[in-house]
Amino acid sequence: MIGSREDFEVLRSKEVQSLLKQYKEKFKEPFPHFNYVDFKSYGNKFPAQVYKEILEEAVKADTPYQMHSKVLDNEKILGNI
Repeated sequence: MIGSREDFEVLRSKEVQSLLKQYKEKFKEPFPHFNYVDFKSYGNKFPAQVYKEILEEAVKADTPYQMHSKVLDNEKILGNI
C-alpha cells in the first residue's frame, strides 16, 4: 500500500502498536487493519490519526470495534474472498 509519511509514522508508533496489542489481548481478535477506504481523513486529521483515535476509544471503552468494511465488500464483489 502506498501512503503518506504522516500515516506511516502514526501506524508504526509505539503507542499504536501497544494499543493494537492491548486490543487483541482484551478482545481475543485483532483490530481491523488500516486502509484508506474504511479510515478516511476527517477535518484536519489524516486517516491514521482517525484510525488511532477509534482504536483508543475501543480499548478504553472495553467495547470491540464494529465496522462494515467497504474493502471486504469490494473483494467479495471481485471474487477474491
